[in-house]
Amino acid sequence: MSVGDAALDEQIRLWMEWDKNEKTRAEVEKLIKDNAKDELRARMIGRITFGTAGLRGTMGAGFKRMNDLVVLQSTQGLCAYLLTLKPNPENLSIVIGYDVRHNSRRFAELAGTVFLRKGVKVYFFSKYVPTPLVSYAVTFYKCDAGIMITASHNPKDDNGYKVYWGNGAQLVAPHDVNVLKQIESNLTPWPQCWDTSILQTSSLCLDPLKEVCAQYLVDNSTFCFHRDANKSSAAKLTFSAFHGVGTAYVLPMLKQFGFNTANVVLVEEQAEPDPDFPTAPFPNPEEGEKVLKLSMKTADENNSKIVFCTDPDADRFQLAEKQPSGQWYIFSGNEMGTLLTWWLWQNRKCINNKLQSTLIYLFMIVLQREEVDTFAKTMAEKEGFKYEETLTGFKWLANRAYELRSKGKVVLLAWEESIGYMPGASLDKDGVVTCAVFADFFTFLNNKKITFTDQLENIYANYGLHLCYNSYLRCPNPNFMVSLFDDLRKAGPNKGYAAKCGEFQVKYVRDLGVGYDNSYPDNKPVLPWSSSNHMITYTLENGSTFTIRGSGTEPKVKYYIEIILPPSQSRNKVEAKRQLDDLKKVIISDFFQPEKHCLIMRSTRVWQRIAHFSKGIDDKLERQISLWLDWDKNEQTRQEIEQLVKEGAFVELADRLATHVSFGISGIKAPMGAGFNRMNELVVIQITQGMCDYMLLVNPCPEGRSIAVGYDCRRNSLRFAQLAANIFLRKKFRVFFFSKAIPSPIMSYTVIRYNCDAGIMITGSHDSKSYNGCKIYWRNGVEVSTPHDRNIMKHMQNNLSPWMDSWDVSALERRELCVDPLDDISMRYQMESFDNCYHYDANLLSTEKITYSPLHGVGLNFVLAVLKEFGFSPGNVVVVKEQAEANPDFPTLEYPDLEEGQKAFKLSIQTAEKHGSNLIFCTDPEADHFCFAEKQPNGRWHIFSGNEIGTLLTWWLWTNWKSGKTKAETNEVYILNTAGSSKFARTMAAKEGFKCEETLVGFKWLANRANNLRASKKAVLLAWEEALGYMPGIAMDSDAIITCAIFADFSTYLYTQSMSFCDQLEQIYATYGAHLGCTTFFSYSDNAHLAKIFSDLRRAGALGRSTASRGELKVRHMRDLSTGYNSGEPGMKNATPWSPIYNVITYTLSDGSTFTIRQGGTEKRIKCNIEIVLPPEKSKDVQAARRQLENLKALVIKDFLKPDQNRLVMTNVK
Repeated sequence: MSVGDAALDEQIRLWMEWDKNEKTRAEVEKLIKDNAKDELRARMIGRITFGTAGLRGTMGAGFKRMNDLVVLQSTQGLCAYLLTLKPNPENLSIVIGYDVRHNSRRFAELAGTVFLRKGVKVYFFSKYVPTPLVSYAVTFYKCDAGIMITASHNPKDDNGYKVYWGNGAQLVAPHDVNVLKQIESNLTPWPQCWDTSILQTSSLCLDPLKEVCAQYLVDNSTFCFHRDANKSSAAKLTFSAFHGVGTAYVLPMLKQFGFNTANVVLVEEQAEPDPDFPTAPFPNPEEGEKVLKLSMKTADENNSKIVFCTDPDADRFQLAEKQPSGQWYIFSGNEMGTLLTWWLWQNRKCINNKLQSTLIYLFMIVLQREEVDTFAKTMAEKEGFKYEETLTGFKWLANRAYELRSKGKVVLLAWEESIGYMPGASLDKDGVVTCAVFADFFTFLNNKKITFTDQLENIYANYGLHLCYNSYLRCPNPNFMVSLFDDLRKAGPNKGYAAKCGEFQVKYVRDLGVGYDNSYPDNKPVLPWSSSNHMITYTLENGSTFTIRGSGTEPKVKYYIEIILPPSQSRNKVEAKRQLDDLKKVIISDFFQPEKHCLIMRSTRVWQRIAHFSKGIDDKLERQISLWLDWDKNEQTRQEIEQLVKEGAFVELADRLATHVSFGISGIKAPMGAGFNRMNELVVIQITQGMCDYMLLVNPCPEGRSIAVGYDCRRNSLRFAQLAANIFLRKKFRVFFFSKAIPSPIMSYTVIRYNCDAGIMITGSHDSKSYNGCKIYWRNGVEVSTPHDRNIMKHMQNNLSPWMDSWDVSALERRELCVDPLDDISMRYQMESFDNCYHYDANLLSTEKITYSPLHGVGLNFVLAVLKEFGFSPGNVVVVKEQAEANPDFPTLEYPDLEEGQKAFKLSIQTAEKHGSNLIFCTDPEADHFCFAEKQPNGRWHIFSGNEIGTLLTWWLWTNWKSGKTKAETNEVYILNTAGSSKFARTMAAKEGFKCEETLVGFKWLANRANNLRASKKAVLLAWEEALGYMPGIAMDSDAIITCAIFADFSTYLYTQSMSFCDQLEQIYATYGAHLGCTTFFSYSDNAHLAKIFSDLRRAGALGRSTASRGELKVRHMRDLSTGYNSGEPGMKNATPWSPIYNVITYTLSDGSTFTIRQGGTEKRIKCNIEIVLPPEKSKDVQAARRQLENLKALVIKDFLKPDQNRLVMTNVK
């Protein structure tokens, strides 16, 4: 598994040796297969390390991701370190909890297993818990440590690993350093640590949930000061748990404080745990209005004037209050800290005065982080209690609180501006207790008929106005963080700190990254400092302060501003706001310098400029990233790009953004996801705008213009179709918009029957579930080809910026221009399809059972309706029930592609066997491809190849057509197929007198040629390609619906003749000669690799314009449809149409055998079609022919495809 990098290869080797999780192993194997070296380095080189909140990162494979192996290794390190302190495991115990995220319980179970295998007692919560409950349980049981699996408020793809020490506070030095050392010494998984069954069998594993929860409620009830008033309160409190653990724990705490929980209005959409956070992709209450929207809506609907929220692990808290104006005010972290400081101090002071001492409050300490506002300091100076600051993170706050309490001091509160508060019995921030304390506070204020906003005004009038503002800029690359702080340290005179900030002089600077503070005589700060702690605080001459610091777990640079006005000026908010706004502008322009340091403004979340992240990124990619974030309004795809930037995944970004999707063999298809080279809402809008703009140029008159829009059953298909229809509706087109998912051929048929200017079909056909696509049909019902496809793309490039209201699909609800054609088109299609039925009366009498599967797609209703039209009884059609309903996940299939053969037919064969059916018909998910299987006398099933089906269909349609026709009419009949398909039709045409033509690969070429021939009054009986696509009927595209019905009709005929399809095929071969073939598929890594393979084929020996030998094969002539070369034609010019965008090379050997090597349609694979031809007299010698075919296949693979040399992987053989 080498990727050509020794250091990386070694890390991969170790990963594959140690990891026992099949999913993460497969991730690594795929990255190796894709040669994704940059991504592998990002995952494998280095390790995830402890930040301000423990380990935290994206889930996935690799030592720098969160996964089973990393959790095992981290736990082994922790366990090993604890055993160095207490060698006897009987003296050790640990608490383990987890939140509701994906994999959280699994990670917790692995952690518990490590300790149990070492004989350590484990208190393992049987249910998800809030983070503060683990901290509390550690001190309650006097454990040596605790582990909480959580990523708090990070996006859904992240997870984390918090470690608490025996004091209940998070791990700090020297323990964190020592644990990391032990992790490095214990990377190999210990014996049996992957086997978590010990959690169910060990007597050392105890469930603390019930006991801990009960005591947690009791201990924290001491912070309830108005229980009686709470009991009688009828005020409605709205609460949201943000899809996390909060509901199950906040409600009991509110009940403990005396509240009637019937008065608590839950935000139902966010009340239950959901690891996907469907209504809040960033489940962080700090995000403000956009994440509180549902909560405020719920409150409005229930006449509630207060909103409480906790983040997913319930350690953070957010408060919002409805104002008299009807608007909602969301309190900042500093404002909530100010309110809480005042509330707890007033109540504690009152209690102490009632007891014995008026002096005890002097020892009460309010702790804050160093970048929060200084209100607590101001209040402490006036009231006489103590105030301290710590470094960023609750591990510092909680450990300092523990030290003070150990000395007999009372720590009233510890808090930070990022909405974390520790008022209770846990030594970590606690959103559960904070919620109840604020509810108690609310009762007090409500009884006095004042609001939290009023109370804040009263506090400012007493102690002075502290107007605070905090925000952040995104910093996707850690190197830019270092560069920013280096520049800040040399921004002023003599390459020192800045001396001015706007109109004000800088009085003091404190830098906790280098240990500098010039407010002290020795220039040394009181607070601990660390070179890894990027944090600089500036104090201005007017008393204002601002702090710039790096975030602990996210790619952000945060800043905090505080403007202080004395009590006498506390009402002068206009002046304070002016100072704040001025200071903000100066900090951003002069200190942050976003363009220089590649920072993203939070306010717009659009990149003003993204400079060179690495040597691999160029100016074009910078611009593409910026444009994407500017244009895209879909939160999910915006976040995808932001996450890739955060991870420095520049190769992936280039793949997604450097180029646009383009037309391939069958429309536009790509994986769904963010980027111009993926299928997503923005790209659909851009394609449709280009198409609309081009159509307006072709036909500028608005009257009479129309378009049909349809979609399949894939994820996002309906949404993409709505966005496309909306563009045309807003340009006054009449839009025929299907109310249900439809097959692709129905779209082609609709365009023809309604004389539409064009049609759009959103479909991923038979590609894997992660794909989607867009087929565009022109007014003739045929997929667009040159010049229309090029013109559409050209107009798209001129209309990339979304038009006004392009995201607003409400226009579809106004029915004056939007019509549903479903019922009318379905009826017309069924009636018109009857022209292809030749044995209606026999079909009516037939009792033969046909098994049918739509492969989780849209075919069912349409196929059944047309079969009924052909005379077949629905009772004789056995539907494969597991695949009958449309399902975008295709749960019973690895790939929903009929070319997968046995894999695709497995369930159908089981169903047929169960019901005594000898015939199986299948259509792919969009019902444009068809395949069938027949049971043989020996009990085995024969799945017919695309060429065999084409051969049968050619014979059947020709035989029925020529009955009663004249010889003259015969010359006007055509059968069409594509390059690479069987030459049988040409052989039969030579004998029967009809015409046969080849086109380029793809139904847009077949259908266009058919359309041109029909316009010349020629009859086109059939157009087909070996990839299971057939156009025998009324749609100008491959049509599996009518193909299905024709073969059912054909089967009735054979049944009356006591023949099978295999018998008929043998008869055909006996008359025209046997055409035996096989198809082999190979996957490749990227488009550059594909180009090299075909370039090598064109250069090498027999492939390069000669008829020389190549290995054991003698090439008679070669045809290259990407260059127009054909050594078998006069002048070596190809008679078949050719195109430089299609890699299709066909070789004819000296014995008449042929093989074609071509690129696949959308997925990265190469297809090789091989065919040998036997004359009629030798058609029975099938066994010898099969051996010849196998030998030829082996030689083609060895001498032409060279899988090892070209790094090709064989994926399927038919």
